[in-house]
Amino acid sequence: MDLARIQPTPGSIYQVLVEPSKAVEDVAAQLAEDLSTEAIIGTDASAQISFLRETCMEEVVLGLENAGVPAAEMQLRGERMLCAVGLSDYCEHNPTQLSGGQTRRLAAATVAIREPEIVIVCEPAAGLDSESRAQMVRLLQAMPHSCIISVSSTSWPELGGKIIGREPFVRPVELPRISPTGRTGSIGPLTARRGAAKKKWWQFSQPTGIAFSVGPVEIPIAESGVTWLRGDNGSGKTTLLRAAAGLDGAGVVRNTPALALQSPFDQAVFSTVEQFVPDATLCDLLGLNPADHPLDLSSSRLRLAQVAHVIGQHRQKVLLDEPDTLLSAADRGLMHQLIHYALQSGSALVVACHDPKFMAEISTYAQVEEKVLPAPQC
Repeated sequence: MDLARIQPTPGSIYQVLVEPSKAVEDVAAQLAEDLSTEAIIGTDASAQISFLRETCMEEVVLGLENAGVPAAEMQLRGERMLCAVGLSDYCEHNPTQLSGGQTRRLAAATVAIREPEIVIVCEPAAGLDSESRAQMVRLLQAMPHSCIISVSSTSWPELGGKIIGREPFVRPVELPRISPTGRTGSIGPLTARRGAAKKKWWQFSQPTGIAFSVGPVEIPIAESGVTWLRGDNGSGKTTLLRAAAGLDGAGVVRNTPALALQSPFDQAVFSTVEQFVPDATLCDLLGLNPADHPLDLSSSRLRLAQVAHVIGQHRQKVLLDEPDTLLSAADRGLMHQLIHYALQSGSALVVACHDPKFMAEISTYAQVEEKVLPAPQC
């Protein structure tokens, strides 16, 4: 991978393909240092959002506000930018009410609106449905004043531009077939709500915004089987999974499922990998150093550790929110080994995922049933 081939010019696009042995964040950080830019959209999209403003409109123009841009111009540019990422209908929503995919689009908008000379984007397609991917492509291609550098584990043909590096070799999934035991059931019916955020210590007023609700929905499950929870960004997949786990005021849940949150950074609350993944078998499988701090891992390795943490609890029901995102080519195979381990243990899995290819890989060793959520309503 010859990064010296990158010659930033306005309107140019580069796709840097990261080798399986390297971390996307490390390559992006090196590029940022070499090219003297601070405009990076990292793997943790929520870290790009300040959450200091009550609406998406106020959030997206925050950089312009800090630069002293007149209010009328900020309003116009903010409206155009939210339209470009498909969030016009959410301009008065609190940023905390967005889904993971919508948050990634908002994060991109907060950077793009400032029109920096160079923008580095880590895993730009992670967690996006087909329409959101198309919107992200249109946004990145319509930045004539910026050089766009995508840093990812795989290429993104729709984005175009010059490719730096080689497409990683992905070994086919070859795991023994697991048949469901025949024991079936369901989670729910669930009615979940994502409302305005609670007041924070640094806020003078209560955050406002339109609440989002989904349901009632019943999610079928099968012991040693997989339920694929499908739906567009914003349809409520994460909201339902959190409710199923008793979060966000959902109340006490019998036989509480183990939940891997959409962002692995939100679950890394332990000071060592050994505490995070106490199951020595899983820790050895992933080749993790027990003494490391979880946040010192790359996003790909942290995702594996997070799912191992959840699966290692050996619950009857395991919920995985987009476990395929942020993975390197090599770690994708290890994720399948983790899922296979959970199914062998008799767990019923519910997987929220936007990648049909990943679910097709699961179907080579497990029974996969689909549960499709309707399109989101603003």
